[in-house]
Amino acid sequence: MRSLSAVAEVDVANSPEEARALCLRHTYSVVLTDYNMPTSTGVELLESLAALGCRAVPLLVTGQTDIETAISAVNRGHVYGLVHKPWRAPDLAMMVKRACERFELSDQLRKKVAELEAANHSLRMRNEALESAQASIRQLTEVAATDDKTGARTHRFFAERLEEELARARRYARPLGLMLLDLDGFKAVNDTHGHVAGDGVLRGVADVVRGSIRVMDVFARYGGDEFAVILPDTGTEGAACLAGRLCDRVRESRLDPADKGTITLSLGIAALPDANAESATEFLDKADRALYRAKTTGKDRVVIAESSTPPGP
Repeated sequence: MRSLSAVAEVDVANSPEEARALCLRHTYSVVLTDYNMPTSTGVELLESLAALGCRAVPLLVTGQTDIETAISAVNRGHVYGLVHKPWRAPDLAMMVKRACERFELSDQLRKKVAELEAANHSLRMRNEALESAQASIRQLTEVAATDDKTGARTHRFFAERLEEELARARRYARPLGLMLLDLDGFKAVNDTHGHVAGDGVLRGVADVVRGSIRVMDVFARYGGDEFAVILPDTGTEGAACLAGRLCDRVRESRLDPADKGTITLSLGIAALPDANAESATEFLDKADRALYRAKTTGKDRVVIAESSTPPGP
């Protein structure tokens, strides 16, 4: 039976084969069949229709009242209702009406499920596109924050992080170290071997520094042949110890094309709380002055900014 608003259009099949053919061509709300047929049982027909994907609500007319027949009808034929013989027209009409209503509800539910699945698929696609866009943004941000010659962070990234780390250190009264590094002998290598060779020396020094600091530290190219390192939770003593190791490792490194000892480091250190600073600019200035003294007093050395910690009460 094909539902048409308040009325129903009824197709009649004279055999199970004809019934299956009709169900393959049309969508029916209800299939009503007798249990006893010449070539098969009604349960067998309904079972075969279910295997074909027929969504019609099955009703079975039968004169048998045993429990085995009922169980077989429900389990094999997925029968919604049994119409017992002799049946009364009003009872059959009521059963068919309820079966049509069940089909309509099931069909509406199927459509809603399909709509939800389509919406979920669209949402998944949007989420995947958003994740892809976010990954691209992260990649671009990482590229923008990385110096292409040395792999160190850029000056801009360094400046932003210094502001953040200084604010955190002052707020929570934590130590904070800052190192400025300048390459001694770099100009001579550049002049003798060219800028491509000089870039190789810069990368070599950057590798030495990266291999000596912690993951939490921020290593950046400050400009030209100068680098900077932010050392969270590190005071003067810890910064000076690291600076000494860096001097030794660079001095002992063979940085092509420079011979061992040709390239050395001059380092200036400022650290909270000893070198008290109200701003990142003041903090940098203290480290820069210390670096200048290192460069002008012989190079290949570490100079610590003078203490300016306010006296206690």
